[in-house]
Amino acid sequence: MQEYYNTKGKHITEKERYFIEKWKKEGKSNREIDRLLDKNYQTINNEIKRGLIDLSFHGGTKEYYAQKAQQLLLLTK
Repeated sequence: MQEYYNTKGKHITEKERYFIEKWKKEGKSNREIDRLLDKNYQTINNEIKRGLIDLSFHGGTKEYYAQKAQQLLLLTK
């Protein structure tokens, strides 16, 4: 059995989406998140773009929401 499992290039799981949401709210950069999840930087960028919600009409900015990203993923399958 393989001792080392490389997750680079693998899909993001729902659980990982919630970690991304938590870490973004804590102010972690996309590069920090890619290292924490052992994912490719571009995979993290694409995931964050998928789950962004524009809150500017409430005086805020754009924020990542794991639930939205998961729903969009399920709609495209």
